[in-house]
Amino acid sequence: MKWQVSAGAFEHRVTAWLNQINAAAKAPPLIVNFEHGLFVLNCDNPLLEALNRANVQKYPVIFWMTELTDYDRFRDEYAAFLQLC
Repeated sequence: MKWQVSAGAFEHRVTAWLNQINAAAKAPPLIVNFEHGLFVLNCDNPLLEALNRANVQKYPVIFWMTELTDYDRFRDEYAAFLQLC
């Protein structure tokens, strides 16, 4: 994992996100980088954990690719799946 925080700080942030989710408040989308065939969550692992704990089945995601080769690979491998969402 690229960025790490203490377990206490992580749980504090998860709880804050859970409170927001349970209150039906708006939250930012998850940002996922696709690079060299791998998906990496670039921000807010606590939000992802809160979504999992709240059993949220669908949530907005922004896929980010820096290189054209990554975009082409993503499109070739996942375009059909994304059309089903």
